[in-house]
Amino acid sequence: MKAKKIHKKTLKALDYAYEKHGKKLWGRHEFFGILQEEFDEVWDEIKADAPQANLKKEILQIIAVCYRYLNTGDRYRERYE
Repeated sequence: MKAKKIHKKTLKALDYAYEKHGKKLWGRHEFFGILQEEFDEVWDEIKADAPQANLKKEILQIIAVCYRYLNTGDRYRERYE
């Protein structure tokens, strides 16, 4: 998958996450918990020998979670504008 396509799909996943969960800031513990949940979903897809498309979708969600944290900042430490 080309970098531009990955970026576009990541932004789509990020938009979906904002629609579903809102844009409130996370703390580090929330970020880690959500990231861990996404990693667990990747592991579930691997264990199930799921199609590559399923695995890629879950990996894009990990990227979106990281992007969101970098984009919004930390509720307890700093905010990004």
